[in-house]
Amino acid sequence: MEVFNRMCSIKVFFILVIVNNDLPDSVANIPSSIQHAVGSCSFTNNDTCGYDVISQWGIHKGHYLFMGHQLLNGGKDNDFYALFDPPHYPLNAIPRSSYSMTSPLLPEGKACLSFYYVLPASIATLNVRIRTEENDTVLLWSVTGRGIRNWTREKGLFLANIHNFVVEFVGKTSLNAYIGVDNITIESFTCENGYEPIKEDVLEVCAGRSNHVPECEPVDCGYLMAPQHGNVSYTNTTYGSTATLSCQTGYILNGSNTSSCDSSGRWDSTGQTCVVIDCGRLTAPQHGNVSQINTTYGSTATISCQTGYILNGSNTSSCDSSRYWNSTTQTCDVLDCGYLIAPQHGNVSHINTTYGSTATISCQTGYILNGSNTSSCDSSGRWDSTGQTCVVIDCGHLTAPQHGNVSQINTTYGSTATISCQTGYILNGSNTSSCDSSGFWNSTTQTCTVLDCGYLTAPHMATCHTPAPHTGLMLQYRVGPDTSCVAMEWLRVTVMDIGIVLVKCVQLLIVDIYGHHNMAA
Repeated sequence: MEVFNRMCSIKVFFILVIVNNDLPDSVANIPSSIQHAVGSCSFTNNDTCGYDVISQWGIHKGHYLFMGHQLLNGGKDNDFYALFDPPHYPLNAIPRSSYSMTSPLLPEGKACLSFYYVLPASIATLNVRIRTEENDTVLLWSVTGRGIRNWTREKGLFLANIHNFVVEFVGKTSLNAYIGVDNITIESFTCENGYEPIKEDVLEVCAGRSNHVPECEPVDCGYLMAPQHGNVSYTNTTYGSTATLSCQTGYILNGSNTSSCDSSGRWDSTGQTCVVIDCGRLTAPQHGNVSQINTTYGSTATISCQTGYILNGSNTSSCDSSRYWNSTTQTCDVLDCGYLIAPQHGNVSHINTTYGSTATISCQTGYILNGSNTSSCDSSGRWDSTGQTCVVIDCGHLTAPQHGNVSQINTTYGSTATISCQTGYILNGSNTSSCDSSGFWNSTTQTCTVLDCGYLTAPHMATCHTPAPHTGLMLQYRVGPDTSCVAMEWLRVTVMDIGIVLVKCVQLLIVDIYGHHNMAA
């Protein structure tokens, strides 16, 4: 088992007396071994008891004379003692700095300090303090007096430190400020590794109120400070306990996430920091841009696309606690306006439908375009010119020729008009005209010419027909080869489909072979 010991000064200061005791094991209350001091620092033969005597401190024996008078007579055990003997300053001189007598480096832990002192001459101050390896000082005890010629014992000053330390006796300089120190005793109590004497027990021993061996308890590392933006979780702070460190959301731990309370009473891992998460710069998609002010946790980046491209995905991304941007799959797709719908009776021609592409709009034969004949796919993903219409061509009404007529049901593309002449006139040209894709009638030069029968030549055997006056009957004359039917007056001519010309004779002159004329009414 672990050996417990107590350090004390016997005869010569800081001779360590170690007592071995076979003590039963226990979890926490393991007693330490105590050895009470039976002697003290005697400074015999100029032995400074391990103290570093600086400047005005010196070792003396027997009485000390001051201005012809005995100042003090030895220490309590023997004739040797330490004396602070300041230089003899002139009157009204400014005192110099303090001087000290320093012990060797003592181990961390708890101890009791006892000593004798005397201030036999002018007003003087004696300070007793501890100083750590880090040069931090703690005042334990102080006295200011004058004419204290008897040795006075100060017993049971409690010493405790978690670091190695030294004990210093410091004399304040003043004129004739003599200070004597003798019989310095330090009793140090130690426990098994990871344990320490209970402070209250040691205090009782130091005060002389108890002779019981101080109990031991696990060393306590105390509160472990959480890093900024972090947390610490533990169930205990004593030796062997483990603390868990973590960071708040959005921060990442720099250092170990655990710390253990070790046997020295310190947490074995400290100085951890919580660093804000940084997702780094978000990479822009091809043909895209990213705008971001910061890249740390909670920051937001805005994604956009270059002109002519459309964003596929969210336009924002946030830096989350995973140290990654929460949305990175955005793409910038080339803008597509889709197919442009052709107007009714029209057509659309385009090679592509993406940014900058141009479509050509046209109308079917017989229709005319109302609006632009081109449209471009713009940066908004829309065709910049829409709403065109194809309007049917209208040739308007066909003008009838003089002495003629036109018959038509419609005037638009493909419609047909019929041309005819008034009675007594004959049509010259086509009797129809069509409205064509140019917006004009394809035949417009027809004329109506007055009918001219010319001279009627009687056939070898001809028959002349004439209506009987006022009867509506038709008279018929047969003319032989030696007679002629001469129409004296022509009133009108009717053109029949069969091409026969009927002559209405008002007066008919019959000329016989003898040259006689016969008129028929």
